[in-house]
Amino acid sequence: MEEWINQRHEGGEKVSFHFDKNMLASPQRYGDVMVYQIGRMYCRKKMVISEHDHQRWFELTILNEGECLTAANGPKCRLESGEIFLSFPDEKHWMESLKDQDVKYDFWAFYPMEESLERQFRRLIKDFEQAELRVFRDERINSLISMAISETNEQSQYSKEVLSGIYLQVMYYILRFFEGIRIQNKVGEKTAESLCYRAMSYVDTHLYSLKSLTEVAESQGYNYSYFSRMFRRITGVTLSDYYGMRRLDTARVLIDEGRMTLTQIAEKLQYSSLYAFSKAFKNKFGYSPRYYAGLDKGNGITE
Repeated sequence: MEEWINQRHEGGEKVSFHFDKNMLASPQRYGDVMVYQIGRMYCRKKMVISEHDHQRWFELTILNEGECLTAANGPKCRLESGEIFLSFPDEKHWMESLKDQDVKYDFWAFYPMEESLERQFRRLIKDFEQAELRVFRDERINSLISMAISETNEQSQYSKEVLSGIYLQVMYYILRFFEGIRIQNKVGEKTAESLCYRAMSYVDTHLYSLKSLTEVAESQGYNYSYFSRMFRRITGVTLSDYYGMRRLDTARVLIDEGRMTLTQIAEKLQYSSLYAFSKAFKNKFGYSPRYYAGLDKGNGITE
């Protein structure tokens, strides 16, 4: 497998493996699951895994670190740290790192052998043909595949039984997620617009306490991955962009009031540091918050 990957790695340094269990030539059955491959890959900057064929198997790609573009028989979609991509049998899969950074990801190639499970997974192929619909988050799956990699590597007593249980659990989590998406996809455009306006209102009224954008999606009863894509489709901006804009607009109001230092404003709006706040402010407005504070305001604001 290492030879296979290195042959397709373009530019920069070579791909380095942490662990790879290749069973493509002789897949192994674990209960109701046939496993073709499982592993963890560490790729250095400017990684490209060129287009390659998936045959009978489904495959999970779990990005643990970095950002990348991925594609399966169609347009590219973005994969961020913590996200999972599900590719289907008989697809051509491709990956490329973003932002000149290292990429670390886990992968698991499998096929359900039990009849009802197979039928449900084959239905996913029909209902989720677009690659961007197959990007999702589920920390339980990330954790379970990590456990499976460790168990495969150690091969202790009862490993096969343990792995059979892990793999079956992962498959049901996958099906549960996509069944939820089917239900959510029934939301009409007017309802979707209403949800987005409510999400905006939630952001506006929780700017000082919001810990994660997942909280916004959950406040509307939705999975974050699905909701963020719906939000972008309806509003034309990402949920993250909207949150960023509202923070910076509020920062200007607080600077105009002149009651807080720049450090206090950065802390109140939950920036990681004064530097992060200043950088975001300058990127949006073209000048630093310190410069803006001194524009004929006479408020004596300091850092």
